[in-house]
Amino acid sequence: MVKQILAKTVELADQVTKALDVAVVSSEEKEWVPKLKSKTRMLAGLLRQFLSRDLSVLDSYGRLQRLVINGVEGILSRFLSKLLKRCPVNCTVIDKIKLCFTPTTPLSDFRNIPRLLDNSIQDVSWILHLIWNYEYEYSTLPPIASNELILFIIWEQIAILRREPVSLECRSDAACALGSLVRDDCRNAEFIVEEGGVEPLLKLVQEGTMEEQENAARTLGLLALVRQGVERMIHAGVFKVFAKILREAPTKVQVVVAWAVSMLADEHPECQHGFAQHDVVPLLVSHLAPETDSDVNVNDDHATMAEMKAMAATALWKLATGNSVICHSLSNSGALLYFAMLLEKGSEDVRFYSAKALMEIAAVAENNAELRRSALSSKSPAWKNVGDQLLIKITDKADPELVTICIKAVGNLAWAFGATETRMIDALVGFLQETEDEMLEACIALTKFVRPNNYFRHDFSKQIVRVGGAMQLIQLLYFERRIIQIRALALICNIAPEIEELTRDEMLTALKWASNQSYMTQDETLNTLLRKAKSRLNLPHQSRGSRGCP
Repeated sequence: MVKQILAKTVELADQVTKALDVAVVSSEEKEWVPKLKSKTRMLAGLLRQFLSRDLSVLDSYGRLQRLVINGVEGILSRFLSKLLKRCPVNCTVIDKIKLCFTPTTPLSDFRNIPRLLDNSIQDVSWILHLIWNYEYEYSTLPPIASNELILFIIWEQIAILRREPVSLECRSDAACALGSLVRDDCRNAEFIVEEGGVEPLLKLVQEGTMEEQENAARTLGLLALVRQGVERMIHAGVFKVFAKILREAPTKVQVVVAWAVSMLADEHPECQHGFAQHDVVPLLVSHLAPETDSDVNVNDDHATMAEMKAMAATALWKLATGNSVICHSLSNSGALLYFAMLLEKGSEDVRFYSAKALMEIAAVAENNAELRRSALSSKSPAWKNVGDQLLIKITDKADPELVTICIKAVGNLAWAFGATETRMIDALVGFLQETEDEMLEACIALTKFVRPNNYFRHDFSKQIVRVGGAMQLIQLLYFERRIIQIRALALICNIAPEIEELTRDEMLTALKWASNQSYMTQDETLNTLLRKAKSRLNLPHQSRGSRGCP
């Protein structure tokens, strides 16, 4: 099909040249016509160069070649039609051409043709250079690119990745340029994927130099922002390629690939299974282990190793999110112990991502009884270390964002604490007077300790009341933002049976006030809790009244 289109365009160029050959004989414009003939012959020669190449390569440039060739064909057709438009119907083609160059044909009809032919010559030269490294004497993109500038830049960079031989620096720069385009505008990721950029980038990750691998992996991670990009990567074997990199490549390349894994898993959770099947999880876990001096490659400094831990933790966090199989794997692999150690001694980023991973593992375990029994038993040394480190980070209060994550993790693990683990309750109650984010997360976490499905809910409820939590919750109920008020109300309703006599009247008054706030009673579950709590708090009053009757 492509060959037929090109042959037709070459024939059209030859037709114009033949017409101009006759025109030179019959026209008085001796300078103007030869220039047009020269340009048309040059264009025909370039099109023949096109025909002589391996046209199967054009399968990867379908949109580009159609745009350029259709443009050339349009210009030549326009030129020829101008030559023939005033001829009698019964003339042969050559006779028509002869008649065109009579004084009745104004030269203004051809004013733009030389410029258009020059543009076509540059367009065809550029595509020959782009695909087959043909000599190209221009330093800019072709004129046709003015209408689709970003697309032509993308085509140029992808062609550099595909073309061989090409300098290593060029391929690295091309991969980097594609990544920059995605960062500038996410829609560019769609163009890169549609124009076949995924496969050469993945090949560069496999076969390139270290710098090329880094830039290509970084761009692939960004292409995960579009669904088509992930599908193309999966089809091209991204799981196998990334697993090989995490097993064999230099640490600096593994850092970027681990980040790309996190992007793929985050944007498209269905990738979790593919990475797990190719042993990416244990490969990432191995980077969490404490390294000795002998583990550090001569080319890797401690900063690189710290970055590797951070990206490995990030990837594991994203892979673990909502995935019980991967959480089982992590819990049985020593990852919990590593996360606890990194939470204690890691850099700021490493602590943050380790806490995130623990939070997600705990969130999955919260709703997965088998995982709770087999992997996160409270008797496990790894679990004890995790609990200790979460408590330390909560009580340190050094990093508000990290504190919030650790509070969430503790709440997700509420089922795992025994009745004697009152230190967690004490710490969480302390956050009922801190920042809004911390108050909110503390309310949510404490509610998980005292909800009906927690075996030790009565012990935890008593501890909340014992350390002054009830009065603090009343203050939140009255004076904080609605989202905090609602969370505080849910917690109050759950601890209502354990409210002491001294605070019972104040608590009942607060619950009656809450009943009159429409936004607090919209949720049917919360409304049911509220009615039950009020009923429980009213019982002692009714009992006292009956005992006092004669």
